[in-house]
Amino acid sequence: SAANLTGLVGVASAIANTTEGSALLGQLAQGNKTVFAPDNAAFAAVPSDVSSNTTLLAQILSYHILNNTYTVNGTLIAPDHTIARTLLTGGGYTLPGNRSAPVVLSRNSTNATSFQINQATSNVSTTGPAVAANLNVYIIDSVLSLPPNISAAATAIVPSLAQLIQSADLLDPLAASQGITVFAPNDAAVDAISGAVSSLNSTVIAGVLANHVINGSVVYSTQLTSSNYTSAGGEPFSFTSNSSGTYVTSANSTAKIVQSDIIIQNGVVH
Repeated sequence: SAANLTGLVGVASAIANTTEGSALLGQLAQGNKTVFAPDNAAFAAVPSDVSSNTTLLAQILSYHILNNTYTVNGTLIAPDHTIARTLLTGGGYTLPGNRSAPVVLSRNSTNATSFQINQATSNVSTTGPAVAANLNVYIIDSVLSLPPNISAAATAIVPSLAQLIQSADLLDPLAASQGITVFAPNDAAVDAISGAVSSLNSTVIAGVLANHVINGSVVYSTQLTSSNYTSAGGEPFSFTSNSSGTYVTSANSTAKIVQSDIIIQNGVVH
């Protein structure tokens, strides 16, 4: 109550007698954990159709719990990211190797006293930690959004690309893949070729878009410069990094990665 976390306690109580909730709460006592605890105002803003759905609440709560202890000093400085695994798995969120869904952490400077959780369209700041037994608890002022599917993510971030994906009938194949990495041209890049694309059929567009996807592997920013990869269309990717940023090259094209590590249900978007 003093920590303004009675809403979180209420959610834990609501799911405690469910199969998913009991399993999740049981994991809290197993090894060190980091907990992102939404305050009461954050839970008060959750829609009633969500707060009354115990299965969804268990998924949401599991996305606020990390395996292992994470500290500010151990978190990379933006624009670099620390990829931290949560307890969210199954129900469409299982990644290759049965890995759980991650959150993306960073801090603003070497002197930062808190880190932020980077989500697709906004960042969430943390306060804390408070230490309770094996738990490091950080208070946050909003409930983290579960990773969206590729369609929702593309529509929210790069709507021009979302239209291209839909026109090429690639939404279902991309959503069905267990593990994808997508290099998503931003709206300016897509708009720049809109005239040429308008004359292409869906098969040709699908072939072009396939060279923006790594199928079967989820490659976060921390891995980009360590290996080479091949696109779903058969073109090799290579990566370089310097003081101005990280760049991806495929065939004769090189592009700067302007936003990295957008987490989706079955992978990641850069």
